Amino acid sequence: MRIFHLHGLRVVALAWPLLMVGCGSPEGEGGPPPARAQRVEVTGIERVDLRETLRVVGSIAANESAEIRPEITGVIREVTFREGAAVGEGEPLLRLDDREVRAQIREAVVRLELARQTLARSDALLETRSIPQAERDRALAEYERVQAELDLLRVREERSTVRAPFAGVVGTRLVSPGDMVGPDDVITRIDDLSSLKIEFTVPERHAGRVGMDSPVLARTSMREGAAVVEGKVYFVSSSIDRSTRSIEVKALAGGVNSGLRPGTFIEVELVLAEKDNTLAVPESAILAREGTYFVVVVEPDGEGGHSAVLRPVALGIRERGRVEILPDSENPVREGDRVVAAGVGALPLFTSAPLEPVPMRILPNGEHRL
Repeated sequence: MRIFHLHGLRVVALAWPLLMVGCGSPEGEGGPPPARAQRVEVTGIERVDLRETLRVVGSIAANESAEIRPEITGVIREVTFREGAAVGEGEPLLRLDDREVRAQIREAVVRLELARQTLARSDALLETRSIPQAERDRALAEYERVQAELDLLRVREERSTVRAPFAGVVGTRLVSPGDMVGPDDVITRIDDLSSLKIEFTVPERHAGRVGMDSPVLARTSMREGAAVVEGKVYFVSSSIDRSTRSIEVKALAGGVNSGLRPGTFIEVELVLAEKDNTLAVPESAILAREGTYFVVVVEPDGEGGHSAVLRPVALGIRERGRVEILPDSENPVREGDRVVAAGVGALPLFTSAPLEPVPMRILPNGEHRL
């Protein structure tokens, strides 16, 4: 008996010499049939809805998240936010000492007014040809230069107040009034929790099966009070990470759950495929030989007993111990057919071997024994 895997499916390869293709023949022509019927567990082929999923680990991320830093260097005059508080977009978080820049603005306003008056006199004199055109052009250039300088100072004044880039919740305060800070210094962090993102990676072999809007179910690993959130995939990386041989995937959660916070470790269940009303059998009912798959169908032998008949099938999606089967067009299986469902790898069967079918046993939790 050999055991191998196909797309994550554990199948049993029966030692083929024990499974003869010919009918029950006399000794010397395929071997004698068993002296008595072989007891086997059987189950019916059912039509069910299957949902094949992949389970990976991931983490929760905020809709938007940013480290807040000042754009200019200065001394902190006032911290206006409270740690852990919600803030609106554009709300002041911190003010730097701006006395120097405000004084420079007042000076620039005076110089701009003087440059405006000089330009007006130049325009009047130019009309009477009392001054050359070049002198009037110099007056205009000076006016525009002072105007640009004033605009720059006003930008610096605006940047002396650090504001929230978007609505969210601020984190730990990392500075205090009197600190000298610059563009390299982090003041705090702000997270937009209006919606959550689910971030995870998928192994390379499943990359082609992850699509946009694929359903995702995420839950924390905590046993008590586990938080659960549903979402849909909105991003699939176009490249595979060479170091991990996986692709990055992100899903947008359908709603905010107070039990989940950015950075939370989660278990992610990603739906790879769904099939409704499809034929399925337990995984343990599958026999394999050199890439060909079979089920052992139990049929009446016409003499009050039962015998084994091999039927080739193709495999589809799987879910929790069950696998979809696609019947062969020449030797199809049908809903309701009974198949050997347990221990097939150890059965000394051959075609038309006598069988004694018994119902498949059920575990205490209500599941089939596989």
